[in-house]
Amino acid sequence: MSLPPSGRWDYQIGGGTQYTPAPAVVSRDNGDSAWSGVYTICYINAFQTQPGDRSLDRYRVTVSGSPVEDENWPGEYMLDTRGSRSALVQAFTTTMSSCAAKGFKAVEFDNLDSYDRSRGALTRADNLAYATDLIAAAHRLGLAAAQKNAVELAGKAPFDFAVTESCLRYDECGGYTAAYRVVLDVEYQEELSASTFQSRCATAARASVAPSFVFRDRDVSPHGVRAWCTAQG
Repeated sequence: MSLPPSGRWDYQIGGGTQYTPAPAVVSRDNGDSAWSGVYTICYINAFQTQPGDRSLDRYRVTVSGSPVEDENWPGEYMLDTRGSRSALVQAFTTTMSSCAAKGFKAVEFDNLDSYDRSRGALTRADNLAYATDLIAAAHRLGLAAAQKNAVELAGKAPFDFAVTESCLRYDECGGYTAAYRVVLDVEYQEELSASTFQSRCATAARASVAPSFVFRDRDVSPHGVRAWCTAQG
């Protein structure tokens, strides 16, 4: 198990593509392939269902008899990190095993903060306990594990590094770098202009510990917007 190397990184969960010069690190969806010769992170939505995927429906958390849907992501339902924890870990261990077999070096577990959108059904403690079990399963497979977003939980579970979205926009980067030696951040053109991205990441890059930044389109489409912080080379 190793941490991501320093250098440029790319966020490709909307579809993988290859180009030269290759980045040092890339994150791709678990249904995609690893990029040969590049440290590749496997994206897993481990705290909510994926739209159209009914395989985990029996583990959805309910309130007043109805499953709780993410109001920001239609078709994604909160998974029950209380009573279904063991079954969910087993299910996602199968996914992680596939990632490892395809050559991925690490996993990122999305929606760690699902408790905050669960209408009170889940707690922070529920999700942290579940995250700890997922991390242990990843480690047993030789995979590093990344915290995804939720700066308020940085360092609260034994993650190895962090993958973040919009930490420049929300002025959260310092919270992650205080907890992790490696932080990989993606910023989106729909939220920041290219010039603002370059200005803010240049300021952040002067810190003794700074994230690696990439500028992408919100859909992180294979041939969409892609730029890096010039201050980091």
